[in-house]
Amino acid sequence: MVKKIIENLNSPIPNISLALFRVCFSFAILIQTYYFFTTNFINENIVKPLLLFPFIEGIDPISKPNLIILSYIMLCANIGMLLNKFNRLSTFIFFCCFTYFWILDKGYFNNHYYFISLICFLLIIVNTRVSFQKKIYIPKVQLYSLQCMIIIVYFISGLNKLNPYWLFEFQPMKHILEIKSEIINNPFLKKQFMIFITTYLGLFFDLFIGPLLLINKTRIIGFLLAFIFHTLNYYLFIDVGEIGIFPILMITTLILFIPTKKIVKSLALK
Repeated sequence: MVKKIIENLNSPIPNISLALFRVCFSFAILIQTYYFFTTNFINENIVKPLLLFPFIEGIDPISKPNLIILSYIMLCANIGMLLNKFNRLSTFIFFCCFTYFWILDKGYFNNHYYFISLICFLLIIVNTRVSFQKKIYIPKVQLYSLQCMIIIVYFISGLNKLNPYWLFEFQPMKHILEIKSEIINNPFLKKQFMIFITTYLGLFFDLFIGPLLLINKTRIIGFLLAFIFHTLNYYLFIDVGEIGIFPILMITTLILFIPTKKIVKSLALK
């Protein structure tokens, strides 16, 4: 039994899913990098505050000029990831710079920051070299590792919602929908049944989207639900709170669940 599992994990498959995902993922995090520059992120969140609360004690920010240089290094590495230039080295440099920035202070931390770092770490390990002329084979476990990470993120998010605050008080969705309704002047959003529906749809989506994406017969349903869910999430949070590019990132992860054979056939790889 164990031998068969190991053989299956090591069986070769084309790496085209990982390669396409890396390109789309790199473009998505380029939006995040652009956000850092346009909002003067370093100066506002690292330089100006009198006191920082780092995730790891003893981690302190370097001088402002060096922070600026580091941010440009991160941008160049991000572009290198996108253009397939020294992709492992580019991903490693981006991973180090980006992770360093978000561990400096808990005050500006967003949940999708750790997710970006985790995915970058996995992309350093797996083979994501792009070729649109021929197949490049990798062990199946490399694709499985990224799929597993995505499903864990969804499932943990669902488990975190299994508490009285979410299940019975409908928070924070009640608060978010009330604010959104005021912003767009639409009282329909703060009706009790809308609050109930959005609260429990979010819970069930996170708990069950993983199996829907993994099972062949339900994969298309999973794709549709994920695309709709993240699109609505982006619309809901764009002016309420700080969800950032997380919905875009999660939409790019759907590439990892497209059957490799279909991608190879579509691109006519030899």
